[in-house]
Amino acid sequence: SIRWEGEHEGEVVAVHRTPEGVQVHVKTVEPMQVADKLCFDRYTEVLTRRGWVLIQDVELATDEVCCLVEGAPAYLSPLALHRYPNAEEMVEIFSEGVHIRVTPDHRLYVGVSGPDSTLHLVQARALVAIPERLFWVQRLDGSLIVANTSAARSVRTDEAVYCVTVPGNDHVLYVRQ
Repeated sequence: SIRWEGEHEGEVVAVHRTPEGVQVHVKTVEPMQVADKLCFDRYTEVLTRRGWVLIQDVELATDEVCCLVEGAPAYLSPLALHRYPNAEEMVEIFSEGVHIRVTPDHRLYVGVSGPDSTLHLVQARALVAIPERLFWVQRLDGSLIVANTSAARSVRTDEAVYCVTVPGNDHVLYVRQ
């Protein structure tokens, strides 16, 4: 007899006989936690079809949030809005045209070589670690905002953070603060 001893509930999705015995595949879903990819502070606004709204005011039943999907803006219905009581550490990026606080593992779509460089998803903590140089953040209209990595710093906080879950993987949410 095989027993599931995972921290979260699991569902058996496949069972295979192998030369070594029986192999059981279990599907589990772990709840999101602070520092999972899309966590913002409460001052962050999300672009929706009804305009810019504070992240904690996104309505799951009626709002569609603007995301970058395959290089183009698209509106998606959010699956969930998560609130966590305390992030402890966030990365603040404060420069002309950019003011945002995100959890350290949050990925941002930035270019770090020059305005003609390819934009990449980069963890916010990496911007704190880069020696002083310029980086670019893409705006909704496709234009780029220039910022300096010296404007990226780690800050301590005891405020709640908010995370929006949308369908698909690696979609970039359009936000402002």
